[in-house]
Amino acid sequence: MALTIWGKSPCALCGVVLEAGDDLVGTPHFIADQADPWWEYSDASMHRRCFLVWEHRQAFVAKYNATIGQRVWGNGTRHRMELDGTIVVEPGPFAPENAPPAVREYLARLGTEAMPVCWWRIERPRDPHQALWVITFTPRSGMFTVVSMPTIVSHWTHQLDGGGYDAAGMEQQVRDGLWGAPEAARTAVLTMLHH
Repeated sequence: MALTIWGKSPCALCGVVLEAGDDLVGTPHFIADQADPWWEYSDASMHRRCFLVWEHRQAFVAKYNATIGQRVWGNGTRHRMELDGTIVVEPGPFAPENAPPAVREYLARLGTEAMPVCWWRIERPRDPHQALWVITFTPRSGMFTVVSMPTIVSHWTHQLDGGGYDAAGMEQQVRDGLWGAPEAARTAVLTMLHH
């Protein structure tokens, strides 16, 4: 969120100094392009009363939700902005509670430390009973962990098994198709990589 110093930071819309107790709308830095018309309001705080009457409010909210609002955070949630500037934390498409039963069971065995970025199912045409669930986990110490079920193996070889990848390696895996991952899973990984 925007760093706000009470009694010193001005409202990004009206310029009046923000005081303790003011009802605020604040965003993190989510627009890098300084040529973007909303750049100066990214990583900024403003009075909610100013925000509510701002003629560009709807466009700004749409920009927020189309960019950082699409990011799936490490805990599987997304942060969406309402029209009044309130940030609502919602389960993302790959939030643990949305996982299929087999994936939920596996995550429960791992405990609360394991936060999936995405998962998908791979059918094996020769043996339909050997379908795999593939789970990509939040980067830990700069490394993505990828596992497959029901068999968890230590390295990626010629078959689908588990391994660790840095950001560049993971991006290459996505470009290479990410082991048959659907578009939503590839997008979740790329969003994690680029935010």
